[in-house]
Amino acid sequence: MIEDAVPKAEEAWVVLVEEETTQSVEGHTHHRWHLTGTHFVGSRAAAEELAWKLARTYVPRDVELDPGATAARKVFRISDGSWLAEVRRFARRGVLCRISVGEQVYEQQYAPRPARPAATRTSPDPEAESPRKRRLFGRG
Repeated sequence: MIEDAVPKAEEAWVVLVEEETTQSVEGHTHHRWHLTGTHFVGSRAAAEELAWKLARTYVPRDVELDPGATAARKVFRISDGSWLAEVRRFARRGVLCRISVGEQVYEQQYAPRPARPAATRTSPDPEAESPRKRRLFGRG
């Protein structure tokens, strides 16, 4: 795996690797893209260089190669500046990979929901509740 270029404290630009997966359901084939790799780098130029390198070398999980073998591939530059690579073994249909350069502009950390204060009863005795309240909750 290619190592990230800079420590996370200085990151801003990122190379995203997506793989197309297919699933057959009741005779229909469904295609989906899944994010499989995120590589943080310091500058846009470094991100574009890494994206080009990954377009030429990245091998998806679904392409099983023998040790020392090289996957067949076609690489296309898309008009938005991303790369589309078809990676395959032998002549069968390959796996499509999309490699994009982006700038991380926002991040929010997970925060659990604040704990609610414990409900307190004003009257511990159910008989002391008002008759209307007892009827409302089926206790009267």
